[in-house]
Amino acid sequence: MREITSRKTGTRGTMATISGLILFGLMLAMATIAAGALAAAIVGSVALFATLLLTLRSVRRGRGRVESGVKGVHQQEVTSLEIGARGKIVTIAGLIIFVLMLAVATIAASALAAMVVGCAALAATLLTTLLSLRRERERVESRVRGVHQKYSSIVDALTSAMGLRDDMSASHALEVSDLAFILAQQMRLGREETQLIQRAAVLADIGKMEIAEGILAKEGKLSDGEWDEMRRHPELGSNILADILNLSDAAEVVLAHHERFDGQGYPYGLKGDKIPVGSRIYAVADAYTAMTSDRPHRKKMSHEVALKEILRNSLTQFDPDVVRAFVRAEEMGLFGERNGSANGARAADLRTVAVARETS
Repeated sequence: MREITSRKTGTRGTMATISGLILFGLMLAMATIAAGALAAAIVGSVALFATLLLTLRSVRRGRGRVESGVKGVHQQEVTSLEIGARGKIVTIAGLIIFVLMLAVATIAASALAAMVVGCAALAATLLTTLLSLRRERERVESRVRGVHQKYSSIVDALTSAMGLRDDMSASHALEVSDLAFILAQQMRLGREETQLIQRAAVLADIGKMEIAEGILAKEGKLSDGEWDEMRRHPELGSNILADILNLSDAAEVVLAHHERFDGQGYPYGLKGDKIPVGSRIYAVADAYTAMTSDRPHRKKMSHEVALKEILRNSLTQFDPDVVRAFVRAEEMGLFGERNGSANGARAADLRTVAVARETS
């Protein structure tokens, strides 16, 4: 629906803009003609002035010659006629030029008026286009808000379903999502990609809903067959999300959330950048949250021990870029516990070792 609305908005805006530009182009052409006509009028006026000046000078010279002539009355009459004929011709020619230039000036004035009208029409067209685009954008934003509300309801429903199977899993998912958000920000990912990673982190273990309860609740060591069944949950979760509107992008992250940076993960053994960045971020956030949480078969680790494990497994289990973002967030106190100067110094030593391993 959002794509269809966007197309309608673009079509209307494009048609209105093209119409305005065509009208503006016509008015600009008329303005160009007007400018040429105005220039011609100026030249014609100069020509008329020069013609009148020449006529006056010619008449004055003729009058002088008549008054000073000594050739007789007949000769004076001939000269007067010649002078009169020349003056009339010159004057008529000047008047003709003046009339032509006056006509051109009239056309120029009309073109200038047309240009003013055209500019007003263009301004009105652009204003109408902007108002139309704003109304369409408001409609689209309203629909998007509706979609996000529906999406939030879906996520809440799935999270609640996970909670019915295992309250610990639902709580863990929310903690992982929060830490994944922090790491995505440290890596300066865009808002949409960050939100996608958050969604995927909340729902990463949704596939466990289709795993037998006996396997999930088993306290002892899983058999090989049980581990094979457990390892199916990324693919199961991906299949669930792939069929849900606005969650299909999260399905890719969920599918790869147990892949390892060194290619030793599952289900496909993806390596390095072949693993979606959201899955690489999830791996670090999930591991830290799991290590610092109580489990039925073990007690939680301290923040410093968990930090040591994250750093130790950089370049093998975890993407070093994500680990660096993890360290920056930890140094800024965005998560975890800062347990005094001794532990802080030990963490600094661990970070030094990790950097040396990455550059070696």
